[in-house]
Amino acid sequence: MLPCIGLAQTTLDQQEQRERAQREAQARQQQRATPDVRLTTSRGTDFHRTDLPAEQPCFRLDSVRLEGPHLADFAWVQRYLDRYAGKCAGRRGIELVVRRTSDLIIDRGYVTTRVGVAAQDLSTGVLHLTLVPGVIRRIRYADSTLAGAWQTALPMRPGDLLNLRDVEQGLEQMKRVPSQDVNIDIAPGDVPGASDLVITVKRSRPWHLVATLDDAGSRATGRGQAGISAGFDNPLGINDILSLGYNHDVWQSTGHGTRGVNASYSVPFGRWLFTLSAYDYAYHQTVAGYQTTFLSRGKSRTTDLTVQRMIHRNGSGKTSLELRLGKRKAHSFIEDTEVTSQRRDVTSAELALVQRQYLGAAQLDLRLAQRRGVSWFGGQRDAPGHQPSDPSFGYRLWILDASLNLPFQAGALPLQWMSELHAQCSGETLYGSEFITLGGRYTVRGFDGEQTLAAERGWTWRNTLTAPLGALPAALYVGFDVGHIGGPSKNIYGTEHTLRGGVFGLRGQLGRLGWDVFAGWALTGGRVLETRRPATGFQLVYQY
Repeated sequence: MLPCIGLAQTTLDQQEQRERAQREAQARQQQRATPDVRLTTSRGTDFHRTDLPAEQPCFRLDSVRLEGPHLADFAWVQRYLDRYAGKCAGRRGIELVVRRTSDLIIDRGYVTTRVGVAAQDLSTGVLHLTLVPGVIRRIRYADSTLAGAWQTALPMRPGDLLNLRDVEQGLEQMKRVPSQDVNIDIAPGDVPGASDLVITVKRSRPWHLVATLDDAGSRATGRGQAGISAGFDNPLGINDILSLGYNHDVWQSTGHGTRGVNASYSVPFGRWLFTLSAYDYAYHQTVAGYQTTFLSRGKSRTTDLTVQRMIHRNGSGKTSLELRLGKRKAHSFIEDTEVTSQRRDVTSAELALVQRQYLGAAQLDLRLAQRRGVSWFGGQRDAPGHQPSDPSFGYRLWILDASLNLPFQAGALPLQWMSELHAQCSGETLYGSEFITLGGRYTVRGFDGEQTLAAERGWTWRNTLTAPLGALPAALYVGFDVGHIGGPSKNIYGTEHTLRGGVFGLRGQLGRLGWDVFAGWALTGGRVLETRRPATGFQLVYQY
């Protein structure tokens, strides 16, 4: 019976590794595709400079003082003005100080805040500047009959200082709802410095369907995979999104198959975004034993609560913190008997720093996270007598995701280069469901994914160059990937711990139908992993 138990455990680990690699790849793709709003501001001076023109008459400035309401919110402006102490300024110099200060304030997003200078006696050595803060008088819809709460999306309220970065944040929170397009205009108020925010919303059908068909499964449980998902926008009218999905193997055989059900709900609140998701997965397969065959099957349920908080943004990037709590239960069976030693009821906590930066036309996305196994909510603890070399439920795992999307021109041909790095590191022995895997369309392309390398530590680096096919709604792409594993479990693969592979493919759009076909070749690592040559695949996505 022991060989059967080992096989069941290996199969469950491999199936969960495959599913997790696919879900994480899709999550990274969705993260890169999240809507971005970048409202530009113009400035006429270089406010980083503090030199002043030589002129007569000239007054020595012992200090430059900013005066007016909300001074505590603009303390950084006073620190800037302190740099002019000891300068000598005439009429043009004072005008330049005012313009530079105004441009500095606008560059920080306070586009309706103004700085002025009144008539004064400069023989005292003190230049007084007057601050007129730009505040929000009212927030309203352009169409007064429109239903829906802007309060969950916008991080500001009437009476707050008007900052363009807050407007960007609110627009992104509303635009993340697929069926609504939003614009916010700044209208002058009836008192100096006061403005109204006028929200214009265009909404389409508040639900959508997506059907998928691909061959991303395994031979053991069914290569052909089909799925359908439904999205419901604004079900509670608070810029929320509800998604439901179901996927299964195409042929629904009694001898093998997979099934998955997923649901997620997300709702924003100002600079916060809350997402609750759940995923049920099950597989079964017939395994040939020495004298008979038996049914090996497994099932798992994963529930995640993710809380994201925007902590900083400017005109070229944004930074957020993300906290994720995960709960996973898994069971393995041989025929109708559960293998209790493989039962899992684990909890994980993950804290991540997320950065998006624009470098000219390029977009750089970074995510650095630490995940820990914890005993919260009934999570399993290590058994008495646990040895340091044994897999631990109380693990620590560092995860890095980085991607660079760079559009460029080669003569008259527009090209796009996408480079993606995914890495994880742990100094401990992990259970197989936490391994990083190599080999397959979601990790190192060129391999069919029937066999993979998997261990506690490792990384993958994927590079894809895409070129459009003229006026056709299609594009050609070529890719080169490399990956490496390390850690205590790497030794089961002998000395082969690195995979390299290449891929060639076509993708396009025919009306509502998106399609992708590709062929890949293993360049190194084919001696330890059996794979088709070429490793071909396809995906069809129909959106309604």
